[in-house]
Amino acid sequence: MVASIKDHKSATNPASHIKTSRLELVPQSMAFLKTTHAYAGDRENMRFMLHLPNDSEEATQEFLDVAEKEWKKVKPAFFEFAILKDGKHIGGVSVHLDKSRTSGELGWAFLKLHREMAMRWKRQRHLWYGQ
Repeated sequence: MVASIKDHKSATNPASHIKTSRLELVPQSMAFLKTTHAYAGDRENMRFMLHLPNDSEEATQEFLDVAEKEWKKVKPAFFEFAILKDGKHIGGVSVHLDKSRTSGELGWAFLKLHREMAMRWKRQRHLWYGQ
């Protein structure tokens, strides 16, 4: 099952949607439960993540509930986005702000099917910018 943008209920802040020519970032929500758990619950896929994998779909549901509530705050401490490609949910990206709200930590995860695409981008970025 692949969730799509039409399944997504919009957050209250229209600035919470980021769209480029290749990808769209929208607030994480329960609409993406099955596809989020597909990558967040995969031990091999999440082997380098600090707080993953999720051991059950219920754990992923709790994560999405917290993410949805955070989006509704006036000053969220973190932002959890679903990554969409051609309207299909392929992964997630998060930004967790520090106390000053001037910097933070960025993290991302993809469905295995799209992980190679992300790795190609990372290698290409290294070639272009030496990073």
